[in-house]
Amino acid sequence: PPDLAPDEVLDWRLYTTRPVTTSAEAQDCVRDYAARWSIEVLFRTWKSVQRTLERQYRSLAALKASLAMDLVLAFLHLYTTRLPRTEPDAPATKVFSVDECQALAVYRDWPDHEAVPTLAAMGREIALLGGYRARKLDRPAGVMCFVRGLAKLAVLVVMWRRACRRLAPSRPEPSALTRDP
Repeated sequence: PPDLAPDEVLDWRLYTTRPVTTSAEAQDCVRDYAARWSIEVLFRTWKSVQRTLERQYRSLAALKASLAMDLVLAFLHLYTTRLPRTEPDAPATKVFSVDECQALAVYRDWPDHEAVPTLAAMGREIALLGGYRARKLDRPAGVMCFVRGLAKLAVLVVMWRRACRRLAPSRPEPSALTRDP
């Protein structure tokens, strides 16, 4: 930005084998690199969260099916981790079911557990369930905290649904991730 002092300007370089002669080509190169980094994070999640490399199967078909499902799950974990950062004011029901929102609200003792929280509030609480400390200088919660929090949220939802069923029998609502848009 033109209003920055020269000593505040960040100077960084991206080394590439692509020929870059114009500003537009440089922006394309950086955009492609950013997309590549997202793919690297997806595969790291795929390997670390789903523990894909530790599995053994007796048939190639079973291995392929498992790898495909694990990749979909890794994508969903990244999606649910990043969405609260990109759309913080969106309602949490964009990703989570009403049962998931209410179970977490009751567990955290929110004043109005019937109100739909924002994605930012829901994401923060799930990360806290997963061990995130949310200290002042902490980076945003990572995928592992979020995955551990989602696992704990699943237990809370089962208990919430059982408690609600005792009050009034009803069919449980699926997660918003499983519904068609």
